[in-house]
Order: sequence, then C-alpha cells, then structure tokens
Amino acid sequence: MRRLTYIYAILFIMAIVFVVVNCTDEDLVKNGQENMEEFSIQEAKDYFQVQMAENLILSRSLSSEDNKTVSPGDFIPDWDIAVGASMNELASYSIPITPTCRFKAIYVDIYNGIPSVGKVNVYQKLVIVKDTKSKKLSQYILTLIPSKTHDSKYGKKNM
Repeated sequence: MRRLTYIYAILFIMAIVFVVVNCTDEDLVKNGQENMEEFSIQEAKDYFQVQMAENLILSRSLSSEDNKTVSPGDFIPDWDIAVGASMNELASYSIPITPTCRFKAIYVDIYNGIPSVGKVNVYQKLVIVKDTKSKKLSQYILTLIPSKTHDSKYGKKNM
C-alpha cells in the first residue's frame, strides 16, 4: 500500500512539474508595432494635418446641440513617442498631446460612512485609426480619467 502511495505521489509531482515547465506568459491581445507595415506613422501624421487644415473635428457627439465634449483646445501631438498597435484589420497610433486646456475630474470616496471629495488630473491623447481592409482613417481625442491612486502614483507616465 505504501509503495502505491509513493508511485502516485511521484506521478503527481511529475505532472505538476510538467505543467509548470510548459506554462508561458503570453498576452491574449498582442499590442505593438509588429504588423504596422500597412499603416505608417507618416501616413497618420499626414491624415492629421489634412484634417486640421480643413478644420474638421471628428466626434460622435457633434450632431447634438448639447455638445458636452472635453475639448483639449489647440494641442500639439508628440509624434516621437506615438505608440502603434494592430489587431485583426485595425491599426492605430496613440499619440500623447500637449493641450492648451487641462481638466480635472472630481471624485467622491466614502470611508466608514464619511464622504471625502478630491480631484484627479484628466489626460487626453490623439488616436488615429485605420481599417486596413477598407483603407479608411479616423481620428479621435481619447480622454482618460485615472483613479486617484494611479494618478498620484504615476501621473502622466502610464497614460
């Protein structure tokens, strides 16, 4: 009986070692510039310049009269640190901007029934997206509102 227990224990340990050795740490969604040959940063820059020259702002909310967008005002894109990503048939660049208008968001935390009010910085980026199948381009202003912990710890670094 003891011998059978040892055999099962050894098989169990070997199975665990086999599983641990074969585990890999891979992202389910791969971001990066591995497949960006169909959409260059220069093409994104040219599209942005044409859109700005025509003074056209692409927004889903422009059709309503109660347009409550958080506009960065005039801004300067930082093309040197743009991050490209592609997945399926979409490729995009996320470009940090230097805006003329800065915003803060107000939050309320409740600890032991006592509310506390604070504010965090609101960050914005220019996002230019290309559908590689239809060759259509779009641009958006992405507004990011971090948690107070993230904002105090990292600030704009990880936005």
